[in-house]
Amino acid sequence: MEEIKQALLLLMIGGVTKELKDGMRIRGHLNSLLMGDPGVAKSQLLKHISRFAPRGIYTTGKGSSGVGLTAAVLKDPVTGEVVLEGGALVLADTGICCIDEFDKMDERDRTNIHEVMEQQTISIAKAGITTSLNARTSILAAANPVYGRYNKKLQPHENINLPAALLSRFDLIFLLLDTANGDRDVQLARHVTQVHQTLNAPQASLDVKIEAETMRSFIAYAQTFQPIIPAELHNYIVAKYVEKRKF
Repeated sequence: MEEIKQALLLLMIGGVTKELKDGMRIRGHLNSLLMGDPGVAKSQLLKHISRFAPRGIYTTGKGSSGVGLTAAVLKDPVTGEVVLEGGALVLADTGICCIDEFDKMDERDRTNIHEVMEQQTISIAKAGITTSLNARTSILAAANPVYGRYNKKLQPHENINLPAALLSRFDLIFLLLDTANGDRDVQLARHVTQVHQTLNAPQASLDVKIEAETMRSFIAYAQTFQPIIPAELHNYIVAKYVEKRKF
């Protein structure tokens, strides 16, 4: 999963947020979706990113309501005043919100994050409170195909049980397929049996090992840069965008 891990590193670093002269704001945070078969370590990737990121929150689609993700209006038990309490997306401001089992969410709850993924704000109008909360967060979601496993005979949009309006807000979409491979299956089976024999996972043979704190410092340092698109890449990106729109 080298490409996916590189994409998750870019997700933690983020892009460059731009504010135009007319007040329009272009988000720099990336949103990614991991779509694939069960048992390909999607949840493990999400949990690791939520722990590894300087500010990360992990939640599941079935265990999250629209109010729990955005904001809830509560009454203070002492003063009796109505107060606004932020949800997971507000608490993950300037961080990453990992949502597992994204396809299991209720449709009404899922529509609550449309504004967050594009405008990076949450507009609230409840119990006389009308305000807008910042939710400058990257969303990393994991979901299973509509039939449990990915059917290669169907088109991608037939396998992905998500509305087009929501899919268009994801910048990166990865398909993780559980394909049969003799050599990899033998390695995986040996790894699992060795874990259960020794009660400890075998250490991977890596040439370079980087501590978590060092990596977090690198990510924080990389976030201080504001790169721009070089002039020589301008025409190439335009041509690729037009080529993609023809399909």
